[in-house]
Amino acid sequence: MNTRNRLLAGIIAVLIAGSWIGNVLYYRSGQLREPLFMNHEIMTATQGSIIDLYYLENKSTGKKVTAIQIEALPSLRFELTEWQSFSHQKFMHAFGYAESDLQPGKYTEATVYYNEGPPKKVPIGIIEVEDGEGDGNGALNFYSSGGGSDGSGFISGRLRRDSVVEEVSTSIGDNYKPLLTYELKATMPGAGELVPIQLPERVPQGASLRVDYQWHEQDPAAGIPTVFRPWMTIRSQASDGTERIDKNLIQFNLYLTEAQVRALVKREANP
Repeated sequence: MNTRNRLLAGIIAVLIAGSWIGNVLYYRSGQLREPLFMNHEIMTATQGSIIDLYYLENKSTGKKVTAIQIEALPSLRFELTEWQSFSHQKFMHAFGYAESDLQPGKYTEATVYYNEGPPKKVPIGIIEVEDGEGDGNGALNFYSSGGGSDGSGFISGRLRRDSVVEEVSTSIGDNYKPLLTYELKATMPGAGELVPIQLPERVPQGASLRVDYQWHEQDPAAGIPTVFRPWMTIRSQASDGTERIDKNLIQFNLYLTEAQVRALVKREANP
């Protein structure tokens, strides 16, 4: 082989090697070092508890979550399922259900088990368990609730007795309140359909109440997204002066985009 051919072969070899190294670096740059848990602000009750956790993990390489445990809540079991699929990652849903009553309290970390390496305690945000079933001494019979993938949802019920509805509030933290808007409606005397009402408002027995709510998009610059499951509380006063409290957990579904996932992976690579 003459000098020119050797030089050409060398250049080709360098280009091939550079391309291979570039592909490897690009692939690795799109991978998480380990599964990434979202931030959570979850409310639940000691009885009939459901707790949802969400996390990202690589599709093919590296650590995979095999089990999740909150040590202070030993009766809580998690089922792991794929929620969304992306180019290099899977967005996973850990559906938690309690086999017996949970201990009231606030819980901020979970023990995560992997397919390789030892288990690890991971921060998950705040899971708050309140005593009871969460239905309070309400004035309403709740009979319907629902939510959509666009962040909209509702809860509705019918008044058991004449009441003055005084307040609607949620347990969501103050810094997150702009993410949730809601409106109370009722079927008032003489009205054939639900109409918005201003509180306080006297509402007769048998009238329907409905709270429509809407979750708004989180700021991508805020970092790891937050998963919510807050109480919606309706406070009213019966005709005998007794305060009535209706509490219902409202839905929240977190869906990520490919761009959000890439940003999260990049953020974790360069914390």
